[in-house]
Amino acid sequence: MDRRKFLTYMGCGCCGLFLNSCSTAPITDRKQLNIIPEAKLNAQAAQIYEKIKEKEKLSKDTKTLNEIKDIGKKMEDSISEYFFQSNLPDPTNNFDWEYILIENKKVKNAWCMQVVKLQFIPVF
Repeated sequence: MDRRKFLTYMGCGCCGLFLNSCSTAPITDRKQLNIIPEAKLNAQAAQIYEKIKEKEKLSKDTKTLNEIKDIGKKMEDSISEYFFQSNLPDPTNNFDWEYILIENKKVKNAWCMQVVKLQFIPVF
């Protein structure tokens, strides 16, 4: 087999793999490439999230945590309002949101996890 045929076959084979891996994101309807199944990613994210909650010291700064919860609530309301105004079913309807704040002087981070579908969403 000559080089040109080999590259043609490899290119077509790779394109076939990529096209089969393409899907639509559930909320945004944008196209995305799924090399690893979403269910596996969600399960891994949930495990990591639970380990972090166990391992890291949670902040007792209620003022900052309440600010994070307020921001999260605004995001939740905005998403629901978007789907309502677009006359679309709201995929976040049954989400059980949890907001935590980690006590870490090196890293400032807040975590938000949607428990129903186990999607991990970091909030920075």
